[in-house]
Amino acid sequence: MKLRAQLLLIGLVVLALPLSGWQFARQVEQTLRAGHAESLISSAGTVARQLAEDGELNWPVIPGAGIHVHRPVTAPFLDGYADDWNGFLSAQSRDVEGPVQVYIAESRQTLHLLLEVDSNEQIYSRPGQGDGDQLLLAFSRDDGTRAEVELAPLAPGFIETRGRNAEGWPRVQAYWQPRARGWTVELQLLDPAVINSVSWTLKDAYSADGERRIRQHESASDLALIRPSGPISRTLAAVLPDQTRAWVALPSLWVIGHAERAAGSAQINRSEPGWIDTVLFEGLAGDEIRIGPELDAGTIRLDEQTANSHRSHHRWSTSATRPGVRLNAQVPIVRDEQLLGVLLLEREADQLLLDSNRAVLRLLGITLGVFVLVALLLLGYATWLSERVRRLRD
Repeated sequence: MKLRAQLLLIGLVVLALPLSGWQFARQVEQTLRAGHAESLISSAGTVARQLAEDGELNWPVIPGAGIHVHRPVTAPFLDGYADDWNGFLSAQSRDVEGPVQVYIAESRQTLHLLLEVDSNEQIYSRPGQGDGDQLLLAFSRDDGTRAEVELAPLAPGFIETRGRNAEGWPRVQAYWQPRARGWTVELQLLDPAVINSVSWTLKDAYSADGERRIRQHESASDLALIRPSGPISRTLAAVLPDQTRAWVALPSLWVIGHAERAAGSAQINRSEPGWIDTVLFEGLAGDEIRIGPELDAGTIRLDEQTANSHRSHHRWSTSATRPGVRLNAQVPIVRDEQLLGVLLLEREADQLLLDSNRAVLRLLGITLGVFVLVALLLLGYATWLSERVRRLRD
């Protein structure tokens, strides 16, 4: 083997130093990440057991479809328009799809409903005939009382009616307003009561062959009203680990409790990661860190694609709006072999990201420095040896 080939072979062997350093850094980072995930899952399991063992917590049972009850700061103004609902409306707030979109809010023991109906034409009933668009609502109280309310307007505007029962419950005020493709009904129940469920039947009138005809749509079943639980949120806040956020949801993934514990001042003053740090962290992991849903205090339902109420798991994710990574740990809440709900614990992993990246860059810097030093030594040795050979030749 010629001298040039020998030097090239030695250079390739030296090149293995930074490659082996990179593999070692990946193994160390993956070990740290696994330990971080196991620690958070263990903390979530501890919190879930404390919630399950608290006998004073009343866990709601929602056997079928449900609808979320919003609690806005300011009660919606009864006018038949959805402008003052837009601040808290969400497509996640219902379990049903169809021509009727139902939203519910509660303020000071007053129940507010907004129904948006898709229809090709608006037809009002003629006096005494009930041959126009109609809406029948059924409410159930916690004491088992059930009442129906019928809305059959003769013209757009204000409507006041009572339930079809001896008590005349509930007393309802409503506003019926037409819109581009359909109509909107906003109503409120004036009699304070704890409503457990609501259902609806829509009679949509249309014209055919010069006559009025009715097509009927109705909810598949009673929609259970799902309200956030104050006792569950307070208990969760009391047992929550530091620097974490948590959501408690029913097996159907409706959120009924939320709490978070902020980081200390030492954590707040730490540096923030950048997009390069996030990409490097993802490269070390060897797999893709996907963009996850943004969870906050206003989250009313967990993402069905990333959550599972029957098993424990963790998930690394990042945000579409800012760099950094976060770790979610989910565990079921079980009491006497009965699934009560699911606990989702979230912690920002930015500091782990920065520490891992610094360690990797430091290790790569050392290995590259050693590689450059050895390369310079080989180059110097080759130059000195070449000069000796040249002098011997001469």
